[in-house]
This record gives sequence, C-alpha cells and structure tokens, in this order.
Amino acid sequence: MLEEVRFRKVLLVGENFREPLLCQHELYTLIQVGRELASQQISEGHRLLIAGEMGIGNTSASSALVTAIT
Repeated sequence: MLEEVRFRKVLLVGENFREPLLCQHELYTLIQVGRELASQQISEGHRLLIAGEMGIGNTSASSALVTAIT
C-alpha cells in the first residue's frame, strides 16, 4: 500500500508547444531533484524505484532516463 507520495514542483509548464519545454539548466535541476529524492528514499530503506506512467505517454521517456543514468 502506498504510504506517501512525494511531490516537488520545480517549474511551471506553459502551453507553447512550438518551443523546447526545458532548457539545459532546468533539465539538470530536475535530475538533481530526482537524485535527492531517490537518495532520501534509499536512506529510509526503500529498495525499488518505479518511474513514470501517469497515463500521458511518459513511461518510455522515464525508462530511457533511468537506463541512461544507471
């Protein structure tokens, strides 16, 4: 059973789909937030990370990111 969902808003997303969503600095900031949350969970004894899937097609992207950084 899910005890707690961790949420940390880093940036606001606009509706302009003609420009890149993130700049390089924002991407690195988001990756750092993910690392901090993962480190915190590991220190609390958690051993499994499930990335992605909110029903909006992000599972492939999150799987690719996890593969690239592990």
